[in-house]
Amino acid sequence: MSADSSDFSDSSVPAPAQQPDSGTPGEPSAAPAQDGTAATAANQSPAQSTAADSSSSASGTDAAPEAVAPPEVPVPPPRGEFDDGPPWLSIDGQIATIRFCRPSQHNRIDPEDLAVLMAHFDQIDRTESLRALVVTGTGTRTFSSGYTLSAVSSLSANGITFGMVVNRLEDLSIPTVCGLNGSVYGGATDIALACDFRLGVTGSRLVMPATRIGLHYYAGGMRRYVERLGLNTAKRLFLLGQPIPAEELLRLGYLHDLVEPAQFGDHLHTMAEQLAAGAPAVMRSMKKHLNAISRGIYDEATIQDANIRSMRSNDLKEGLAALKEKRAPNFKGN
Repeated sequence: MSADSSDFSDSSVPAPAQQPDSGTPGEPSAAPAQDGTAATAANQSPAQSTAADSSSSASGTDAAPEAVAPPEVPVPPPRGEFDDGPPWLSIDGQIATIRFCRPSQHNRIDPEDLAVLMAHFDQIDRTESLRALVVTGTGTRTFSSGYTLSAVSSLSANGITFGMVVNRLEDLSIPTVCGLNGSVYGGATDIALACDFRLGVTGSRLVMPATRIGLHYYAGGMRRYVERLGLNTAKRLFLLGQPIPAEELLRLGYLHDLVEPAQFGDHLHTMAEQLAAGAPAVMRSMKKHLNAISRGIYDEATIQDANIRSMRSNDLKEGLAALKEKRAPNFKGN
């Protein structure tokens, strides 16, 4: 088995039928939460997709695309009408949102979703006007339960592994914020770590059950845990496998901020707007080099060159002018 061969969802998380929304954090809701994130498009026609059966195996179905024909990016349905299916990509101005859309299965990730996510990431990197990405889930109970257990022993889905997808998310050029609208399990914990920022809600928790089901985690995920959280915390989460409440995740540095569920949508929107407001060329370059520094593979001369180029840029002139004139800058990326 390759290092990035598989991931999992928590076996302790069932896949219940949708229930009436209790209005209490941690309880399932019958319909997706309308969280108000900037990147959720409204009034668009949905692309019809067939949701994977909860017992689907790694072999999948013909939902997985051929390598030469990437899957068509779904068009988000009208707000509040997300049906179970592959992750949606929506774009609102300079902010994109990827939303996991299987609330009745705790927003689990199925094998055919891997190619869909890769296609979303490719589209995001091709869209030069984008300046921030939000990754979130549907509903009020779970961000995502991770990779479906029935496919955990499969090496890949059409040549794409779960680890490859998370690495691709980490390496996106624009800054990313993960909106953890509920609890997070298994491989979805690494999806959150691959984002630059993480916002959580009170009443949620993290569960990493790898050792409880006999799965050795893949290399990229272990690296991110150690880089972001430190060795001691990584060992605690991986080897003990204890549920960790959101308040403790904030103290450990897994979360950057923690809010009440009623404040979640507005706070996530504000974080995305703050990221989109930065000078785009500098934001992309600094993200790239900060990640390289954390891995110990950075080149000081390259960073110094980026610093010099920024001092000669039109964006710096605009930023200084906006500061003097007490207005918002209008960055062009040059």
